Amino acid sequence: MTLLVWLKVLVFVDFLAVALVVPIVSSYFRVAGLSNASYGLITSLYASAQLIGSLVLGIMSDFTSKKGILLLSFAGSGVSYLMVGLGRHYGVLLASRVVVGLVKQTMTTVTLMIAELTEGNHAQRSIEMGQVAAISSFSFVIGPSVGGMLYKCNTVLPALCAFSMFALNCLLCHLFIPGDSKSVTDSKQSKRERIKQVFNVDWRAALLSLPGVVYTQLTSQGGVIFLFRQLISFVQASMSARHLLNYYEDRFGVETYQLGFLTSGTTVVSLISQSFLVGLALKLCKHEVLAIAVCFLV
Repeated sequence: MTLLVWLKVLVFVDFLAVALVVPIVSSYFRVAGLSNASYGLITSLYASAQLIGSLVLGIMSDFTSKKGILLLSFAGSGVSYLMVGLGRHYGVLLASRVVVGLVKQTMTTVTLMIAELTEGNHAQRSIEMGQVAAISSFSFVIGPSVGGMLYKCNTVLPALCAFSMFALNCLLCHLFIPGDSKSVTDSKQSKRERIKQVFNVDWRAALLSLPGVVYTQLTSQGGVIFLFRQLISFVQASMSARHLLNYYEDRFGVETYQLGFLTSGTTVVSLISQSFLVGLALKLCKHEVLAIAVCFLV
């Protein structure tokens, strides 16, 4: 098996482990007696930890191998999901989400590795990236349903299975993913030299020019698109029922284990939409902006 194939195996196992627990994670928090406000706070801290973790691990990647980053991601995620399944206190559950937010950078690292392995072959890179995205989506088609059935048998089983799968990924990564090559190591050495040069920059002048740079970037076409996407993401995150404890159970009488089936169904509909309906909308509307407006209206 080639390295690219092993990377896809790691992505599949990783996302399958996540899919076992994430759709029913609110149930673990509800059993612990958390309120909606506490759950919302934990969700926000998780997102903040993801932001910080991506920056920290990005810097670490210049001083260690991507294999090391993957091992840290799998090991930290395994411990975190085990804490979710076994934890019954606010502090434990809070720590579990912060830990996974800080270390969970599997897709980012794998994407970088694929980019390095397919350097100079853009066609293959597009194919490999598309296959990785499809694998992650497929994991969320089958994972939530399996997690729901496991939860029905025993509430701890989804978390234990997720922990076991992350442990398997650690083993596979250790056995089949090599460290960085000499050329990559030399590239990291040059990056470290550039990082050292940063400390010689006139920080006062840089800070004074920062507002103008930010304004220029945000008022550009790419900046406007960035702000627009942030606005949409904010509305979706604020209004999503997934961030409310017991919402589906209280309003629709849904059993906890059935949340996994709902997530699997949603993922299937999303895949069908991306595969067929988006192209049809673009063809009918004949312009991307109009297609986006129609999709928002629907």
